[in-house]
Amino acid sequence: MKFKIRFIPFLIEIISFVIFLIILLNHTALLANPSKLYSTSIAHRLQTDALLHGHLSLSPRPFGYLMDYDWIGGHGLQQNWGLGVPLLRLPFEWTSVQLGAGPFPDRLILLFYLILTIAVLNITLRSVMKTFCVGLSSGIRFVIRWYFMAWIFFSQAMGGLIQKKINVYNETVLYGCLYVYVLICLLWIYIKRPNNRFYYILCLLSGLAWLIRPTLIFYGFPTFLIASIFSYKDKRSSRLIIMGIICFCIGVAIELWANYLRFGSMLDFGCPESGSVLVNYSARFDSTFSFYKIGILNVFKELLGDLFFLHPWQYHAVRLRNQMGNPFNIIHLIILVAGLILYGFFLAFHFLKQINFQRLIGVNFGLIYLSLVWGLITFGLLFSFYAIISVVSFRYLVEFSEALNVIFIALVLLTFSCLRIYFRRKESLISLFVFLGLFCCYANHKFFKFDQQSIKKRYQEQSTDKNGIKRRIREFNQGILQRPDLPERSYCGQSYSTAGLRYQYLGWDIYKDCSVSATTSAILPSEKCVTLNYTVRNIHEIPDVQVKRDLMYLKLIETNFNNIKGSSQVQMTQSFCSDAQITDSLALYSIGWVNRDQLNKVRGGIAPVKLNWLTVAQQSLNR
Repeated sequence: MKFKIRFIPFLIEIISFVIFLIILLNHTALLANPSKLYSTSIAHRLQTDALLHGHLSLSPRPFGYLMDYDWIGGHGLQQNWGLGVPLLRLPFEWTSVQLGAGPFPDRLILLFYLILTIAVLNITLRSVMKTFCVGLSSGIRFVIRWYFMAWIFFSQAMGGLIQKKINVYNETVLYGCLYVYVLICLLWIYIKRPNNRFYYILCLLSGLAWLIRPTLIFYGFPTFLIASIFSYKDKRSSRLIIMGIICFCIGVAIELWANYLRFGSMLDFGCPESGSVLVNYSARFDSTFSFYKIGILNVFKELLGDLFFLHPWQYHAVRLRNQMGNPFNIIHLIILVAGLILYGFFLAFHFLKQINFQRLIGVNFGLIYLSLVWGLITFGLLFSFYAIISVVSFRYLVEFSEALNVIFIALVLLTFSCLRIYFRRKESLISLFVFLGLFCCYANHKFFKFDQQSIKKRYQEQSTDKNGIKRRIREFNQGILQRPDLPERSYCGQSYSTAGLRYQYLGWDIYKDCSVSATTSAILPSEKCVTLNYTVRNIHEIPDVQVKRDLMYLKLIETNFNNIKGSSQVQMTQSFCSDAQITDSLALYSIGWVNRDQLNKVRGGIAPVKLNWLTVAQQSLNR
């Protein structure tokens, strides 16, 4: 009889889990075509294969260069999406290699971690709601818990990642979101049941968060900080906290050391060669979206409009805005404001000592309070970061969803905790539950407006079968094997594919009379100096040229110019040199052509400059 009583709720949970997963997958492109389970984006797969062979770089040479990849002399060819996802893929690929089964399907790996996150989050919420919803029956708690799950996974933000596109860009952000949800679950478990070993694991995982994406440190650091403060308030030993700090620092040190080995600098997460003029210029030289020039109010207004509205306050400054809508709506803004107001009341009454919150809502006030603090801190850190960078996209803004969802859960749990004390009748709780249900459906209704044919069409472009993925890897390896001698001098008539480099002369438009964009890049033999010869329309349009060899700025040591046709055109010859150590036989030379007060030329893409030729040579800086 006892077995039957325990088995029935377990069976209901399993059935609910399966139904939830089926509905979720039906609304996404994850398994739209079961015969094509491999992603056409091979960056994570190439990095996983490199790790299996014991090295970080995809190749020691730049040949085989792909868009959004990075090559720095002496550090090899790198992908720019971090080591976190390849490390998560590593056990599956290693097992598949050992069994001789070939490449492991990318979609199945992602599906495994999606299911794992849903299970961990569901189990954790079940444990948390047993504490805060004592007055409710198990059935009502069950429904509310699945409402939380629907609120998270059927949201506009999550739908934007997995409903239409699952490429390397969205996939990396999705892995990051899943990681953060597991992290907050571990924090909740630790606050409910403190355990020394669990604290060490939590601190280590918090430090490792930015292996997936650099911005996840804004979730990892608050998680570590709140866990440490809780341990201190719980009067746990100082030795425990010191060991936690060491574990967190180990995680951070791993990422910093990996950055140094991959890109030559601990704080460099890669400057990819992109098809965007603005991204190339901002990554290699100056940011085109200046926080100080635009003003704090305009910057914050623009980001606020991008998050919750349809971009009503975009500033006129040049910025790459790659958005397909807003990931949140006015309901989420109300949640954020309610969280801020509640936290303000907590602080005010704490200092005035007017209300004993511990008595008001029960002994687990710490979990609600710390969850609220966690959500507000992480939201504030992300908001400050994305307000000042020169690139903003829908997938970037999705990272705010974890903070907003935790604030929402904290507010609901606080409400039920108060009702448990002041209202004994279940009818009032059920009424509140119905209101919250309508609230959830209204706030998340856009996710269910999907076009199944559109999903299948896009999926065909982003997925392939085993033969297709083997062909893509073979093409990449063939590109690496091409190792021709690169010329020391390059002329404007040469094509992008000269010397076997797919993105050679990026920004050098040979079809428009060799005009150049804000940034021109080329891989050439590594020498002390580079000389540029270019033509501008008139003396007033001469750009402020900047040159980099890999990550090092070269110093301007000589300038010569003469008029070609009276005052209509000016031909410039400039030499840039450096005595800095040369670490490799080849170097990536990046040339910035835009004056700081002429950033409007970045918007048009092409500056009024015709690059005639460039050359590198072994010369002395003090010649």
